[in-house]
Amino acid sequence: VVFAHYSAILGIATIYILLSGKNFRSLASDIFHYDMDLKLWIFLAGLIVAVPYMLLKSLKEVILVSITGVIATLIVVVLLPIAALSEYVQKSAPEYNVIHLSGLPAAFGTVSFAYGASAVFPNVESSMKTPSSWTKMLIISIGFCATLYIYFSSVGYLAYGTETKDLLFDNLEKGAVAYISKLSITFHVL
Repeated sequence: VVFAHYSAILGIATIYILLSGKNFRSLASDIFHYDMDLKLWIFLAGLIVAVPYMLLKSLKEVILVSITGVIATLIVVVLLPIAALSEYVQKSAPEYNVIHLSGLPAAFGTVSFAYGASAVFPNVESSMKTPSSWTKMLIISIGFCATLYIYFSSVGYLAYGTETKDLLFDNLEKGAVAYISKLSITFHVL
């Protein structure tokens, strides 16, 4: 059980670092026309993660990191749907499929990735001031996340139909909103 738990934590952290490296490379290429090997971007993303990890001793000390994640999420929650819906209004209606069974494995992977943070739940519960409120906090936070996922997937599918990409901001036309959204999410997952 311990091996599986640590493997999940390592895997989730690795995926987040890979995603961040990919986003950093995309942003540098799109904005500054600077192209550097993806491996170096992934290495830099790993360094960005390593510094706070080595300096912070417990979950109680990560308040600044948590606030940064909340702000990044709020930016994306506001900007991304507005941009996607404005593109929907300006373009012709996309193609829609009711059920697309070949996309089921990818959907399962996306949902698994979305709730990947559950691997750190035991650590979060043990660091709480009142662990007895864990169940209530878990229901509220998972419910809130599920609501956001349903909202974003609905907006994305409405705006882009079958052309919706895994990361909604990859559908947006290149510009300030797409770059801000991508940068915010990148720092959020770091």
